[in-house]
Amino acid sequence: MSVTGLVRPYGDTTGDGRVQLSFTLPVPFGDETQRARAEGAALQLAAKMGLDPAMVVHAKGMGPDFTFFIVYGRVSHIVDLSAVTVAEREFAVLPAAEVNLRIRSALGRKLVVVGACIGTDAHTVGIDAILNVKGHAGEKGLEYYREIRVVNLGSQVGVADLVARAAAEHADAVLVSQVVTQRDAHLSNTREMSAAFHTGFGPSRPLLVVGGPRFDPGAAHDLGVDKIFGRGTTPREVASYLVHALASPGGSGGMESPAKRRRPHEPSQPFRYSAPLREVRGRPLRREPGGRRLRARAVRRRGNRGVHPDGRRRGAVRVLLRRAVPRAGAGR
Repeated sequence: MSVTGLVRPYGDTTGDGRVQLSFTLPVPFGDETQRARAEGAALQLAAKMGLDPAMVVHAKGMGPDFTFFIVYGRVSHIVDLSAVTVAEREFAVLPAAEVNLRIRSALGRKLVVVGACIGTDAHTVGIDAILNVKGHAGEKGLEYYREIRVVNLGSQVGVADLVARAAAEHADAVLVSQVVTQRDAHLSNTREMSAAFHTGFGPSRPLLVVGGPRFDPGAAHDLGVDKIFGRGTTPREVASYLVHALASPGGSGGMESPAKRRRPHEPSQPFRYSAPLREVRGRPLRREPGGRRLRARAVRRRGNRGVHPDGRRRGAVRVLLRRAVPRAGAGR
């Protein structure tokens, strides 16, 4: 099927212009007279919206003073597919191993992500789907990534508390989910959050990422954030964006990249995880025929490579490594 050209809605037959829409009117749906008046109001609204002819296929009272309608009708409008603008994703979606590798190579430490639902929003299903290890849509959340440290603050978090916790955790990115959208609460909460981070951190603020089903992905600049994710976003998309913005050359999300902000307690050299040695005990050298000697050395255990670093077995094992040692008087 062509993605360019002119098309019309499809209902019963191709191009017949039939559409179905639903809405609620503040009219009662009680007795017979009230029901007739309510359906007449719905048909009047449908006619003003361009549905001709239109019919009410469903009507149900929503309490004593409201009625919910489903209207089916024909419109004369034509859609020009060539005029549709599609925002292309500016980053590639990476597997978990690649995400971990890029973070470790670019930052030299774990990437810190603080997430929360701000304001009065108590719906954590969105933020949990991205952060929790169980994930969403068959993908594991950010807690699964070895090089990402997640701090999930939960729901109904105040903006001031979020800013303070982000500073305390030295957050590289702040993820905010907003599901409650009545009276555009998600927009006002996002603007308040953005203003607080700009005031509290200045140009060195963390990356600000918001998400929710009613956000417009193209409104990031107007809301003062770096990225907006809409419905259907998966954890791997978010992780890939964080790598693109924070662990890629020039990818700073419009701010000073946290990768360039060395914390006071961080080493200057890239960090490489290594299990510490518990104890190293010396062992005397032993002579063997042929002038070679055996010496015991302590090495780190190399097993369990597929296990998270926090779950690896730690400690030292002793192995015998053959090493040539010249005999006394050799070569004389």
